[in-house]
Amino acid sequence: MPESFYIIDGSAYFYRAYYAIRELTTSSGLPTNAVYGFTQMLLKIIKDKKPDYLAIAFDSRGPTFRHGLYKAYKAHRPSMPEALADQIPYIHKMVKAFQVEMFQQEGVEADDLIGTLSKKGEAMAWDVVIVTGDKDMYQLITPKVRVYDSMKEKIFTEETIQEKFGIPPSQIVEMMGLMGDAVDNIPGVSGVGKKTAVTLIQTYGNIENLLSHLDEIKRPKLRQTLAAEGEMARLSLQLARIKTDCVIPFEREQLASRPPDLSQLQPLCQELEFSSLLKEMTPALPRPEIGCQILNEETLPKVMAAIERAGEIAIALHTTPGDAIGSELLGIAFSFRAGEALFYPLPDSDAIPNALKQVFVSGSLSLIGHDLKPIIMTLERLGLVCKGKKFDTMIASYLLNPTRRDHSLKQIAFEYLKEEIPLQEEARPEINGDISKEITSLICQRTEMALRLSKILLPRLESESLVNLCNEIEMPLITVLAEIERNGVKIDSDPVS
Repeated sequence: MPESFYIIDGSAYFYRAYYAIRELTTSSGLPTNAVYGFTQMLLKIIKDKKPDYLAIAFDSRGPTFRHGLYKAYKAHRPSMPEALADQIPYIHKMVKAFQVEMFQQEGVEADDLIGTLSKKGEAMAWDVVIVTGDKDMYQLITPKVRVYDSMKEKIFTEETIQEKFGIPPSQIVEMMGLMGDAVDNIPGVSGVGKKTAVTLIQTYGNIENLLSHLDEIKRPKLRQTLAAEGEMARLSLQLARIKTDCVIPFEREQLASRPPDLSQLQPLCQELEFSSLLKEMTPALPRPEIGCQILNEETLPKVMAAIERAGEIAIALHTTPGDAIGSELLGIAFSFRAGEALFYPLPDSDAIPNALKQVFVSGSLSLIGHDLKPIIMTLERLGLVCKGKKFDTMIASYLLNPTRRDHSLKQIAFEYLKEEIPLQEEARPEINGDISKEITSLICQRTEMALRLSKILLPRLESESLVNLCNEIEMPLITVLAEIERNGVKIDSDPVS
């Protein structure tokens, strides 16, 4: 079986991506829709097709040899949108990070580079697949070269082109020379459409032979037009024909598929805030082993005294299913040192030890957690009122990137710590009323993660000048919203008179 060689029309790809995905930006306002869509399309080719060899071609800036032939070539096209132009350097960086060979050359278009690469691939006996939605590429199809439109999931071969147009791929460019191309502003011959062009090429084979047999054309007006615009037909043919002889020096192994360079890809994904792609392409680090000490009434006072001296504590709760108002508290996990956590089971949530209450009420303790509002509501319902400062890692994540949809602990732990953590629902539940070791370990991990995340997120908030917004508005608002949710809203049920 021959080795496969996929050639991607990079310019067509990023234009498609730009218009297919709208209003995607980073938290700093950098547009990323074209980069994201382009990357997803590239990744799909790599994963689904697993090519042995891979290359991407891009248009270069400035005029090409076709502009020298015809000044109006592509003259009606609007200039590239600024929001797309700003993303081109990042698209090139992404290609390099995926270690895909990139081709770009002044004076020629991506089409010509693709045409040349396809011929070189044929010469190497590769199975060549051109990835594009551009119909101009049909002229490059041979028994060894196919065109793949990845957006429509369609493959075009010699047989499908013959069936679609009534002529073989080698004559597509002749048809284009007669009918022109409105997209590229190739004039063609006045009044000659696709049907007439195909009929003429089916009869005469090519434009040159047609022009030498004009006396056989039975329609007087068509015969006169072809005679008057014969040179325009020849010019249009030149403009439409894709070059296959560009000078492109490369070694065979340069095109061999390689795994992404994570040293380039990871910081690029972080800069562009492609968290899902970063997660997909980055292997998760094994979760570090943390100490999880089970507390009782005897050990709790000593531990709480140490926590009070530390001045801050990360916390997570284990409750029965339900909301913060109706659920039953089964245990509390604490962490005030990285790598360590403690768990205090509460078989009777009504009997809250004084050692816990005193530390929470003192106001000297800063409370850290992920999604603190339901935690605070549950604790306050049981008489544990934390009067100190609060830091919610979920809210901090939102402030740093308000456009992201997922601010779960699982998501941000992977992004900032590169660690995977299972969902609490995935752990084995209680057995005969006893809290399983799996549940205890998981809650301790989540608590310790929140503590470590706070040490990462706070400096980032400072660097983004978001600390005042965080400390003076967002974090105090947690308590206010918890009180509103706990108290509810009064409704005047009397009808309006």
